[in-house]
Amino acid sequence: MKTRILLTAIASCMFTALMAQTPAPAADAAQEKPKTPMTAEEKATKRVDGMKENLALDSKQERKMYNVMLTYYQKMDAIMEQRKALEAKTISTQNDREEGVSSILTEEQKAKYDEMQAKINARKGRQGGARQGDMGPGGRGPAVPSSRPAPAPAK
Repeated sequence: MKTRILLTAIASCMFTALMAQTPAPAADAAQEKPKTPMTAEEKATKRVDGMKENLALDSKQERKMYNVMLTYYQKMDAIMEQRKALEAKTISTQNDREEGVSSILTEEQKAKYDEMQAKINARKGRQGGARQGDMGPGGRGPAVPSSRPAPAPAK
């Protein structure tokens, strides 16, 4: 009897812990419209509106700031489009390589080749996310040079 009560209590605790980690479904998930990306004009307007409020920009500053932000967002949108095109081209090139390799190798060699590729990818950290070499010190973010001078070494 004690064992049955103990097992019931353990199962109840496990169920409670499991349910606490499960995200609640959105109430209107079926009715929500997919988000459409904002245009460069919308982004600039939103950004300048916030700056106007927080920095008390006058109308002349607001117009100039809008032009700066609009130019920035237009350039960034173009860069993101180029990046998407480059990613697609990279994937296509990799697929072409894999098709070429597969056409040359026997089934046994393909299996060994796949194992080799899996080891290489695991070593390079390509199991999702950035490679280790893309991260800064301690793996905490991109390795971007700082505008501040480096501290002098301790003596």
